[in-house]
Amino acid sequence: MKHISLFIRPVFAVLLTTALCITASAAPVKSMQFKRLNTDNSRLSHNFTTSVVKDSLGFVWIGTTNGLNRYDGKNVRPYYRGELELPSSAILDIAIDRQGKMWVHTDNGDAVYDRISDRFIRKDTEIFETKERVYRERLAYMTKELGFAQRLKSTRPRTIHIDEDGRMWLGTSHGIWIYDSSDGSVTRLQEDSDDPFSLSDNRVNAIFTGNDGEIWIATETGLNFINTFSSKFRKYTTIDGIGMKMSYVNSFANDGKGALWISTEKVGLFKYSIKDGTFKHYENPALRKKIMGVRYFHDRLWVLSEEGFQILNTGTGAVRDFTTDKTGSRIGGVRDICNAERCGLIFVATQNGVYTFDEKSGALSGIRTVGDIFVENVTETSEGEVWMSTYSNGAMRYFPENGNIQKFSHSDEIPGSIPENRIVASFESRDKSLWFCTFGSGIVRFDTSDYSFTAYNSRTLGKDFINDLCVSVIQDSRDNLWVGTNRGILRFNPSDMSAISFTRNDGLLNDENNQFSSYIFPNDDIFIGTADGITIFNANAVYAETTDSRIVLSDFLIGGERVSTTQPGSPLACNIDLTDKISLGSSQNNFRFDVAQLNSHQSGSNMEYRLRGFSDKWTSVGENGRIEFTNIHSGDYVLELRTLTPSCGNPIQKRVALHIAVPAYASWWALTLYFLAAAGLVAGIIMFARKRIMEREQKKQETLKQERDKEILNEKMMFLSNVVHEIKTPLTLIKSPLNNIRRSHPNDGEMLSDIRIIDNTTSYLTSLSNELLEYIRVERKGYILETQRIDLAEKVRGLLFNYSETAADRKIELSSEIPLGPVWVYADDSGLTKIINNLLTNALKYCSSRIEVRLAVSSERQVAETSCNEKSDEHTVWLSVRNDGEAISDEWKECIFKPFSRIDGVKKNKVDGIGLGLSLARSLAQMQGGTLELDNSGELTEFVLKLPGCSDVSAAENEFQTTAARGDGVRDGKSGDEEDLPEEKPAPQRFSVAVAEDSSELREYIVSQLSSEYRVFSIENGTAALKCLHEHNIDLLISDIAMPEMNGIELCRKVRSDVDISHVMIIIISGMNDLSKKIECMQNGANLYIEKPFDIYYLKVCAANLLDKMNLTRKTLRNSLSAEDEGAASLSKTDREFLRSVDEVILQNFSDAAFNVENLKDALNMSKSSLLRKFNRLLNTSPNNYIRTKRLLMAAQMFDEGADRVSDVCYSCGFNSTSYFAKCFLNYFGITPIEYMKKRGEFIE
Repeated sequence: MKHISLFIRPVFAVLLTTALCITASAAPVKSMQFKRLNTDNSRLSHNFTTSVVKDSLGFVWIGTTNGLNRYDGKNVRPYYRGELELPSSAILDIAIDRQGKMWVHTDNGDAVYDRISDRFIRKDTEIFETKERVYRERLAYMTKELGFAQRLKSTRPRTIHIDEDGRMWLGTSHGIWIYDSSDGSVTRLQEDSDDPFSLSDNRVNAIFTGNDGEIWIATETGLNFINTFSSKFRKYTTIDGIGMKMSYVNSFANDGKGALWISTEKVGLFKYSIKDGTFKHYENPALRKKIMGVRYFHDRLWVLSEEGFQILNTGTGAVRDFTTDKTGSRIGGVRDICNAERCGLIFVATQNGVYTFDEKSGALSGIRTVGDIFVENVTETSEGEVWMSTYSNGAMRYFPENGNIQKFSHSDEIPGSIPENRIVASFESRDKSLWFCTFGSGIVRFDTSDYSFTAYNSRTLGKDFINDLCVSVIQDSRDNLWVGTNRGILRFNPSDMSAISFTRNDGLLNDENNQFSSYIFPNDDIFIGTADGITIFNANAVYAETTDSRIVLSDFLIGGERVSTTQPGSPLACNIDLTDKISLGSSQNNFRFDVAQLNSHQSGSNMEYRLRGFSDKWTSVGENGRIEFTNIHSGDYVLELRTLTPSCGNPIQKRVALHIAVPAYASWWALTLYFLAAAGLVAGIIMFARKRIMEREQKKQETLKQERDKEILNEKMMFLSNVVHEIKTPLTLIKSPLNNIRRSHPNDGEMLSDIRIIDNTTSYLTSLSNELLEYIRVERKGYILETQRIDLAEKVRGLLFNYSETAADRKIELSSEIPLGPVWVYADDSGLTKIINNLLTNALKYCSSRIEVRLAVSSERQVAETSCNEKSDEHTVWLSVRNDGEAISDEWKECIFKPFSRIDGVKKNKVDGIGLGLSLARSLAQMQGGTLELDNSGELTEFVLKLPGCSDVSAAENEFQTTAARGDGVRDGKSGDEEDLPEEKPAPQRFSVAVAEDSSELREYIVSQLSSEYRVFSIENGTAALKCLHEHNIDLLISDIAMPEMNGIELCRKVRSDVDISHVMIIIISGMNDLSKKIECMQNGANLYIEKPFDIYYLKVCAANLLDKMNLTRKTLRNSLSAEDEGAASLSKTDREFLRSVDEVILQNFSDAAFNVENLKDALNMSKSSLLRKFNRLLNTSPNNYIRTKRLLMAAQMFDEGADRVSDVCYSCGFNSTSYFAKCFLNYFGITPIEYMKKRGEFIE
């Protein structure tokens, strides 16, 4: 086996050299701050790392006990046994030989990585034996000749590494020792649980250092590393022996005497010496513990707090305290103090307004024109202008000479207005531009020429602007703005609109910055304050662009599956990064490239790509380095990638040609088949068109014949109607004299018997006449159904009672089986009565001795199989009327439902009738969505009426709907104000609750807890919740704020602005305890805000209270005369405006007897279905009942005001009939109108 030498220069020569100097690229040993890579923050295959190397391209290869890993600076790609023919997942060691090849030593043998074929080749090597031998030689030299062993005590080094500067790194089970041969110094690095930037583990397995200052350390709990870029950020988590975790560094103030004062919320003040770079904790018992900021002017340190502010003499330690204004009122939390030298005023910005401060007298005077708004910051410009930034009221300019203010707030209607009203800070740049930091719209520049604002944020600059919540801004010597955000800091160049972000991944201590927590020195040293300490760096040190970065293609996937060169039929002939052309099949048009930018120190991606032939537009590569294409059509394309490096002209670094084959269905022979098929189709269409023309002509002739037949029928009906009317006149003349004769001869029995026969005959003729007229009216004019919710069980019981006496007289057994509870249907009350009466009358006519009536609710085909007491939801309601009369043959089964059809040869052939009753009954049943059928299969003759049952959901959609039918329909003969009063007996129902929560566990738990009391709908996002509210009758919505697709606040806003669902009660549940978020939720229509975590019992009590309140509100509004009454106060603005509009329309028309639901919906410009649904959801009643109630309340008011005639009040309130008015009045108030007036002593005879 050929020996492979691992090292270029002799080991001992390196160790004996003592004159080596540490180069500029070497990281200072005593200030090392490591970054960590483990299974918690990456895809690292295992935390027990055994080895680490970096190849010539810039990839870092990490060996673990369970997999080999490739790290490109952002993403980790693990490889396990079998992938790329890797011998084993247990990696013992990794080495790079002189030729740059990477060797892997596993527990199953050695292998070398072939970059061209992108796979591992099994091959034995002596390279790892050589490494072991060199390790032993180094260990012997270190212990014997350098005398270094005693300093390690009993610890034996696990690994020994010599860096480019001659330093010896010894990794042990107790940390790292670093021996510097230039000065003989020894430094020890160990794990520190209080320092997140120390070693993660003392058990060190491997060390690797690069020529650019990089350090990679493999431990048993992950990888520790330092790169050149991150070392430029110095982090301070412990200052003067005080831990800074959660200390909240919030401001810096330079006293001009060589000290920088630093304030924190939790651990007080620190003093930084600019000369020697040391920190000192400043203690003064007179100062408050919680400090909100510091400012320095007039040779004093001004200390801000939540109670007011203090003035500290830093020389003597004397403190003056200010918490009240000159009136004695507390000023509250101070957000900023500004020494406006040009106007000679000191401004104190607080949560309750702005004060001016007289330093001599100590008097604080509130600025009346500003008011008590929350002011974050006050800035005086170089021109002497005073600007104030507010928490929610935009920006204001203050004029000291007269005390006036000029407000600048956001308005959608004003182009160029400030884009955000929540402003955190303001800043004047060197070019005298005024900048504002906003709480959601980035940074904003104010143009003094036209008083317009220009926003710079992620919406205008793209993803390079890392976050739109900006809290601070400073300017360096190159005129770049350094903007502190909630996701790191941003270097923004206003001249070319370029933005580069820096985050924790780049070396910052924390991504979230505090307000006013940044400071820059003239030499461009920048101090950044965070919740856990301070980060210090030099702007110029991180300014230079990285020009040696390289774009590589690291992976290629088709349909989500990785493609390698070892797969059969692979489109890759070599490593994807070395491939310049890829040919794909027609079905392989969904593919993905994984891209890496090696040797780049930017946290975000500054790569762009385009697929020429598909689009010439350059698109940014995402943070995950993935470029995905879906459904790409067949053809030739070129993938191009470039790095955004303006100084180098954004060069294209990578090109890959792509060819996607034409699918079989688009080949030439397929196109030929398509042509032939199209020709055949055209011929077929022509033949079909000719046939349709002939059919259309035939249908036209049939239509003309039907119209002629209809005209003839109308003429017949008119003739028949005239004949019936002519018959009714002589019948009246017969019936009236008969009554006179009966009264004048009360004791003449023989005569009375004859008169009774004549009277029965005239009554029969009158009944036939009325039945004929009803049939004629239906055929000519149709029947208008007034559907409403009806308890069919109660109705059947009432009608059976009317027939019970007749049945008893005829010795007929009348039995019934009816559920004890209500059976709800939606039907026309009058039409339903006609159907049941007809069935019962026919049964009495044709039965021998027995009639059976059964009512059931079932989804089965046979009524007999269903228990009558069985409850059902949204099933068919069955009414069966059976009698033991003569059976009806099959040939008459349908004929009996035709007009004027009667069965011949029936034993009881003396039965009266003309054969219209069953025809009319079936028509009524069909119009109401039901059927009426004859079942002659059993022993008894059975007529079965089937009607659709109703549930609460169907009630919401169908209650009190009015439908019109023509032709074969039926028409109620009563006038609008003479209809029977519908009973206000709503069906028993449970409230409906919708739970919108993106956490499935919490959502299902809430659903399980509420489902025993309510009908609960489980929803996972805001969009689905809005859809559910429209589709179902929801009473209460329980919603989270943070949800995908639509958040809870937007959902509230949409619900409250939609008249169809604005009545829904809303409970917001959220983990946010921010007061502003609570206020925003309540302003957008939430009824209650509950913070997480919460007690489920508390939620259930809150839900029950809201629903009880909703019920009480419904009852109050249904029985109030005006929507302005107390009950409407709890409604949403949309619902109040809706009821106010309804009441205005009713008030304008309440005396009009013809005014009905049709007129109301036209006046409100709503569809009938929307109006009916809104009334049912908001008030649990119908528009008809609501109008009638308003008229009755107005009538009672007229009686209270002195009206003394029932008829006058009746007609004034829109009733046509005094009897109907009295009936309605009694039904509502429990007493008649006469009794009502008597009760008040105002009745006039």
